[in-house]
Amino acid sequence: MNENVLSDISQVDSEAMESPMDGSIDCSDIPPLTEAFFKNASLRIPPSQVARWLKVDVEVLEWFQANSGDPKRSMNEVLREYVAGRSV
Repeated sequence: MNENVLSDISQVDSEAMESPMDGSIDCSDIPPLTEAFFKNASLRIPPSQVARWLKVDVEVLEWFQANSGDPKRSMNEVLREYVAGRSV
């Protein structure tokens, strides 16, 4: 690793930081979001992030947190055992 990279000081564009951000953006050409848009919308999660998106009941998560040193690992082990027991 190049030691010089770690010693470089980040330079901030002071003019950009002092200028108004959102107030100066022209949004007039952006159509409003309608009910039809949301009716046809879908959530698309990149495959690389799918492992991060699992909804678990609060009570289940709390149990694993209280009874395991590594809740994520323990939950994966339990799910793998379940799947293995169901496989034909």
